Amino acid sequence: MKDFVIGPSDQTVEQWLQKEALASPFDLKLDWESVPQGFFPVVLVTNQVSPIAFIAVNKDELNAVTSMRDNRKRRIFLVKIDKLLEVAGLDFINYARENGLADGEALKRAELREKEIVEQNKKMLFEGVPQPLGGLTNEVALTRACPDEFRHRNPWTEYAMKLFYCGGNISNWKFKNPDENVQVSQRACFHGFLGTWGVSHEDKEAVAGWMLSEMLSEVPVHIPKPE
Repeated sequence: MKDFVIGPSDQTVEQWLQKEALASPFDLKLDWESVPQGFFPVVLVTNQVSPIAFIAVNKDELNAVTSMRDNRKRRIFLVKIDKLLEVAGLDFINYARENGLADGEALKRAELREKEIVEQNKKMLFEGVPQPLGGLTNEVALTRACPDEFRHRNPWTEYAMKLFYCGGNISNWKFKNPDENVQVSQRACFHGFLGTWGVSHEDKEAVAGWMLSEMLSEVPVHIPKPE
């Protein structure tokens, strides 16, 4: 599954769906063939933490998220794709753009929102608090916000993993921000995230590379620690 989800900023997921969506007459199962053109099913799944609203973009995903083997409470809604662009993440906006799923005006509005999200996510990069045994207080949010370009190996992620596996001398780092206090804070967040046990290795590689790209003006040459 692609795990596209919605997350309104000014109200709960349930409130937004009640206002903007058509409730499906069936809470547990819906045939893909009955989904109107221009709509996607959104399945609101209730778990012990908080409700999650998944966007199903094809028959297989709809079947997966409504599987009878999953005994969590759920409700199925039908939502216009143009409306989903207002509350979904960057991954869904990119998916809609690449697959021609929305009209020009809706995509323009989504692209403006996309820029706002990108800037918000960048601010979040160094707002977490490093934990004594490794990790950041906002590490899970960072893994969700990480741009797709860092999900594929690039020079930033490769350098980050060299530091993770081998350590290294960072005296050649060229920070974008000249403020030493900012640099200390950014380094602490970076090292805290490298030391986490709370995310997958793939997420660690991606977010660490993303952090470095925002901290530094160029990818450093890896300098091994002296033996």
